[in-house]
Amino acid sequence: MSLIPTIYSSEDPGAPVLTGLAGSLAALLDAILVNGYGSGSTVKAGMGWTRPYTGTNLRAYRNNPVSGLGYYLRLDDTQTRVGRLRTYTAMTAISTGSGMAPTTSMRTNGALWVKSDTADSVARKWWAIGNERCFYLFMAPVGQDQTGIPEDLAQGIPHFAGRLRSRKPGDQYDFAVSLGLNAYNAGDWPNTLSWAFRNVFSGMGWSQGVYQSSPSEGAAVVIARGYGQTGNPVIARIGPDIASSQTCWGGEDGGAVPYPDPVSGGLILSPGFLIEGVSIARASYPGLWVPAHAHPLADLQIETNIAGLPAGTKLLAKSFRYAPTYPSGQVLFDITNEW
Repeated sequence: MSLIPTIYSSEDPGAPVLTGLAGSLAALLDAILVNGYGSGSTVKAGMGWTRPYTGTNLRAYRNNPVSGLGYYLRLDDTQTRVGRLRTYTAMTAISTGSGMAPTTSMRTNGALWVKSDTADSVARKWWAIGNERCFYLFMAPVGQDQTGIPEDLAQGIPHFAGRLRSRKPGDQYDFAVSLGLNAYNAGDWPNTLSWAFRNVFSGMGWSQGVYQSSPSEGAAVVIARGYGQTGNPVIARIGPDIASSQTCWGGEDGGAVPYPDPVSGGLILSPGFLIEGVSIARASYPGLWVPAHAHPLADLQIETNIAGLPAGTKLLAKSFRYAPTYPSGQVLFDITNEW
């Protein structure tokens, strides 16, 4: 494959079906990362990852060793409703490796990605984009939101795994995975705050501690090591955009810049920064731009000729949610250039 991203969706012909059963997330990642799916004119190749180690509903995926460091994403999909993920800097077997993140002290069961709120074969919608270095996966694990609106692709919960776009030259440890839930029990709402600002964490009353390192700080990802390149894995939270009074990237609430921007007539965008520690801008999400506006575009709408980007660049809008609202925020993905 290449560094130009490919898009995958549960709406595609021949796409894998995501359910709450054990092995469902493994089948989905097998398809989008390694094997591809479809046939004839609708065939889609995998992103270019390999799968060097497997077990019963266990997988170890490896990204490109040159462009992506060749680190590992291990999935334990032996449970219903959730998949459990960790990253490793090296592996020699499906259950043997070093440089594990998150550590057991950070997350006993690893990062929990919710695939469905029910342990059955009911299909859930999903959408993904990525390449041989990294990928984003949006999963809509609940049949309808708390207002009764059926879930669609605009309601996917965002997840990330792979190599970040580090600000440190020669960074050898900028491999990350969305930190995920501490626990997920029957009846819980799968709140996920990976792209929410830290000021929304206080006073919410949500007991699961999602994407949090403490009651007052939210974490989007866990990174293999800190920017100093030594020691243990570190967590990072999202950085602010221009409209920092919003609760999430591209959110609906107050503080957003009007769209179109009154000055330029277009979009105002910033990189999706990740903050290590209190205020260190360690890296940004590859291929992702954060609008200073509240949902400026329709979900999956494509915008072209963006000021400041290479001529011919196309950006695709992706709505997401972090709480039981419809939907919560929006980011834009570069679907033209290499990540």
